[in-house]
Amino acid sequence: MRFLSFKKGILFFSFLVTQALGSSFIELSKTAIFLNDSKKSDIIRLTINTNNKDYFFITVKSNDTRDLTGMNRFTLKPSLPNIEGEVLVAMNLPYYDRTTSGLHRTDSINRVINQQQTKASDRFSLCPTSAQVCKPLTIMVIDDSEAVPGIRYSASFSIGSEAENGIQSTVPENLTVNYQKSGSAIGIKTRTNTLSLRQSNDYSVYNDFCAFSMGYKYFDVSLESKNGTDNLFLLKDNNSNTLPYQVAVALNNRAKIPVTPFQWVTGGDLIRAKNSNKCNGRYNGKIFLAINKADVYKPPAGTYTDTLTLKVKAK
Repeated sequence: MRFLSFKKGILFFSFLVTQALGSSFIELSKTAIFLNDSKKSDIIRLTINTNNKDYFFITVKSNDTRDLTGMNRFTLKPSLPNIEGEVLVAMNLPYYDRTTSGLHRTDSINRVINQQQTKASDRFSLCPTSAQVCKPLTIMVIDDSEAVPGIRYSASFSIGSEAENGIQSTVPENLTVNYQKSGSAIGIKTRTNTLSLRQSNDYSVYNDFCAFSMGYKYFDVSLESKNGTDNLFLLKDNNSNTLPYQVAVALNNRAKIPVTPFQWVTGGDLIRAKNSNKCNGRYNGKIFLAINKADVYKPPAGTYTDTLTLKVKAK
């Protein structure tokens, strides 16, 4: 497009230069992909128009400085600050051969290496016409063992193509890869799930628990009574008679803190672990239950129970 302007008898010309349709370019069928633990791979189609289509090269450059030149895997980092861990992905590009069923032969698949050329040919192009070359680029998760559930990990990449003579023939396109593992970002394991308050233990008992996470460092804890109220923890028998009991928590071997239902107690330090088995007998919290002796004989004799729900949230 050309613009004309005139000032003081001088004619000025300014030009807006755009890329012609017939020049070299690369296009991505997607500019972002979203992976998770039930979908660990995806394919984008690269559409390339080069002056020499017999052979060409694809170069992928990670925008993460941790991915050094020559590495055959790429790093996704957490989207939130103060979260640890990383996710590793790999990219594959077929050279040319396909099987009779249409799938590319595994022995013709090239692993993409950061900032190095990956060679491919125009044979068995996915494009409907011969004017362009289309190749599938597969992105797959190869290690998510450090991923914190519920946290998105991502990275951006620039993808460009070059002709056989090594001359840069296209302006790189950008691709964003995202991954998120399902589940909770924090886990909990108790030493036992059943506690008994009786005369032999002086109506007092405690239970250990392990609160763990791979990414977060701190946690809060809350307890809820199924038979209780907003202010009381209550045991109940089959006739709806009730017996109050007291609850306290201690985090990381600190002093006991009396709690009321739904109250959040802060200040816990999480154990770094991938799952409950990795607690390895370590505990960072205790729950204390007790019945005032003065209340024991007030209701009718019988068996009184309650379901106490322990909740933790990461910080």
